[in-house]
Amino acid sequence: MEKALGLGSLLGCSIDITNSYETEAVTALKLVKGHAYSVTGVEEVKYLHTIVSTLYQHFLPQVHLPF
Repeated sequence: MEKALGLGSLLGCSIDITNSYETEAVTALKLVKGHAYSVTGVEEVKYLHTIVSTLYQHFLPQVHLPF
């Protein structure tokens, strides 16, 4: 993702819906299921995994909310 953004690529993401009842459902983070969001940046973060107590690395995208 870092390389793609560095090259000026347009990246997008969405939250999948598993059934028709989830269409337009709002998550706890105020994101709408089934809507598309553009990725505006990415940062690598480290956190302690609570179940295994092992350090993992993950990428968290920044998304632009169009409202």
